[in-house]
Amino acid sequence: MKIDDACIVKSVLAGNSNDFRVLVDKYKLLAEQWAFHHARNMSDAEEIVQEAFVEAYSRLSTLQKPCRFGSWFRRIVTNIAILWFRQRRSIVSFEEVSNIYHNEEEIRYSYYDTLSPLNQFEAKEQVDKLDAAISALPQTYRQVIMMFYFDAQSYKEIAAELGISVAALKSRLYRAKEKLKKEMLKNE
Repeated sequence: MKIDDACIVKSVLAGNSNDFRVLVDKYKLLAEQWAFHHARNMSDAEEIVQEAFVEAYSRLSTLQKPCRFGSWFRRIVTNIAILWFRQRRSIVSFEEVSNIYHNEEEIRYSYYDTLSPLNQFEAKEQVDKLDAAISALPQTYRQVIMMFYFDAQSYKEIAAELGISVAALKSRLYRAKEKLKKEMLKNE
């Protein structure tokens, strides 16, 4: 059953503050993924998400289109994560890259476990290079790369969230990929 964000938002604004938990349950895992891309470790990502939910709850009355809660909340998470990243500049560890968090349970990502030690080292090195290359991109390019490849959002969803046309998004994504290629080649 699909949860209608607009109904939940309206219910919370009408005084049913406990209904906000439905939005927390729906967006917690996604928000942790969004935050992790900036913070580079799960404990920081969890703190960012907690702060973002508090911020979203306190500013819920400013949301003009309740049906757009997801993209509005993503912007809150991203803004808090960017501030967090600027303050901390933390580096992702191999242990954190190789873990996936699902429903508050840690599950080992089997790809790394099945590799030989040499291949594990090479895989980690590639992840580190990609991470460094993405981090070196300007924010506008990093954002579209993350949304398209890591969050698996469609062109239409990203364009709507950024307030640009699909054509402009495709152009931005193309430039982002070209810059990412150059960054990757610099690090070889």
